[in-house]
Amino acid sequence: MTANSSLAPIDPEFDYIIVGAGSAGCVLANRLSADGKHSVLLLEAGPKDSNIWIHVPLGYGKLFKEKSVNWMYQTEPEPELKGRQVFQPRGKTLGGSSSINGLLYVRGQHEDYDRWRQRGNTGWGYDDVLPYFKKAESQSRGADQYHGSDGPLPVSNMTVTDPLSKAFIDAAVETGLPYNPDFNGATQEGVGLFQTTTRNGRRASTAVAYLGPAKARDNLKVETEALGQRVLFEGRRAVGVEYRQGATVRRARARKEIVLSSGAYNSPQLLQLSGVGPGDLLRKHGIDVVLDAQGVGHDLQDHMQVRIVMRCSQKITLNDTVNHPLRRTLAGARYALFRKGWLTIAAGTAGAFFKTSPRLASPDIQVHFLPFSTDKMGEKLHDFSGFTASVCQLRPESRGTLRIRSADPTVPPEIRINYMSRDRSHHQRRGPEDPAQDIECAGAEAVRDQRIRSRGEGIHGWRAARLLPRAWQHHLPSDLDLSYGQRRARGGGPAAEGEGARRPSRRRRLDHAGPRIGEHQRADHHDRRKGLRHDIGGRAINIALKGHSTWLRD
Repeated sequence: MTANSSLAPIDPEFDYIIVGAGSAGCVLANRLSADGKHSVLLLEAGPKDSNIWIHVPLGYGKLFKEKSVNWMYQTEPEPELKGRQVFQPRGKTLGGSSSINGLLYVRGQHEDYDRWRQRGNTGWGYDDVLPYFKKAESQSRGADQYHGSDGPLPVSNMTVTDPLSKAFIDAAVETGLPYNPDFNGATQEGVGLFQTTTRNGRRASTAVAYLGPAKARDNLKVETEALGQRVLFEGRRAVGVEYRQGATVRRARARKEIVLSSGAYNSPQLLQLSGVGPGDLLRKHGIDVVLDAQGVGHDLQDHMQVRIVMRCSQKITLNDTVNHPLRRTLAGARYALFRKGWLTIAAGTAGAFFKTSPRLASPDIQVHFLPFSTDKMGEKLHDFSGFTASVCQLRPESRGTLRIRSADPTVPPEIRINYMSRDRSHHQRRGPEDPAQDIECAGAEAVRDQRIRSRGEGIHGWRAARLLPRAWQHHLPSDLDLSYGQRRARGGGPAAEGEGARRPSRRRRLDHAGPRIGEHQRADHHDRRKGLRHDIGGRAINIALKGHSTWLRD
């Protein structure tokens, strides 16, 4: 297969060709076509964003495993996860992943951008990027030092404030976390309600916010169901793109630039298919090497989440609404008439950011609180009243790769994220200048020693634990009772609940673990505070499980 290919005179010509109409591609299409002087071709492998669930905020649960708008990628078996594969949803429609994601609007931390600048990336400090955040934003709370109100992207405050989300915030404050009314303001540290990319109860994807106002321009052409097959070269110069629509292969020439905005997976895949990437890999699949670029497809990074599912004895969760025909119908009617209620919530109502060590410059853990529960995202909600605390590591140290499996662009790439693969030997090579490094590599060893099992995406499991500590109780309705987290017996069915329902001996209590394990439970979650038992999830989960035993399945 040759990567260098000449275009025919009949092939259409544009100033710019953008491959991928996702979070970046739609923005680029708008900006590059705005002056009317340049012609732009925007190619999207998926369909138009006409699926009704794209536009209903809670509909992201329906899209999580919807093949028509989701690439549905899987990692290769992960060595440090006992060979488990981790699901990787990615948007495949106008708006890309901004059309199927959880709608949360969360910027990077000030310190993250400043660190980029300190490492030599001039123009990438927080003070440098803040004007662009403000320019993009149409913030419902109005303009201020950190927010804009005249941009194309709607950003709204969370409107649903259920009693459990309120209790999460109040309890976190009692443990010492400051209340933060704006995660995108002066600091990210603290606990509060999320902001969302919504307007009037509807999703505001980049297809809605940026592409919508631009689609009528004569100098912008949008092609859907158009799978980019390869970039075309004349020598070392990229001159066009070959793409497939149905059974037809088409080509287009670019006078100025070709922009690959196909995401962290599809962009390196397309480069490799085009002859740009590790030479040995390309030759293996019969692709002519245009440029032997070993870095294409390397340095893949992803952070893990642990979803802690807990049970509530009062029917105040989303589970109870979805599983009750009348309540479900009323919720649907409320949304249809007023754009309010359960259907407006995102992938987290309340959240928290905190440091696992006072030595850190900024928070390294994020918690999403959700007033519903499920075995796996995108699947049926539990038939009991449940809620979830999802704990996320913000700065993974592990690095992975993406490699094509075939010269056929329809074959999914080989994705190896290598979760939790960073170890002490890596730390010793790099040195102890960053205190977070020691924390993370020590945690990775602890996880391996604990033999933690995984269910679904990321690592999580069923735990037997008291729902809420006393600190939470006065924040809840007076009739709200406390219950226990559901767990599963070896055969997979629900186990008995209550004080007497103890774990079999094959399950190890974390607070009885050895000193090294007691200090670091996970590479991405730990708690080194004096005098406290180190429950999984560290400080975040201690909010929910304070003073009670936490269990993991061996």
